[in-house]
Amino acid sequence: AVGYLADRLNRLGVEEALMKAGARTGDGVAIGPEENAVVFDWEPTMLAGAEMLGRRGEDHRLDPMRPAVQRRRDRQAERDEAQKQFDGFDPFGEL
Repeated sequence: AVGYLADRLNRLGVEEALMKAGARTGDGVAIGPEENAVVFDWEPTMLAGAEMLGRRGEDHRLDPMRPAVQRRRDRQAERDEAQKQFDGFDPFGEL
């Protein structure tokens, strides 16, 4: 359903209009009257002029992360934790 809606909005020129208006990935977009609008974070289907190719009805933005992405995030979390411990270390503090 998400891919279908994205296709329809793109055909209507909504995505192009958002780009021309200066919208960026993650910007909030509201469809409908203010008191009953459907609001979502905009993720363009075309990035840098190249479409993400896939079968009709598929939306690769909803696919689970690749294992390498998760490993990279896990390593960064470990580095962040080590940095917090280092930042809290006072070599001249009281024992």
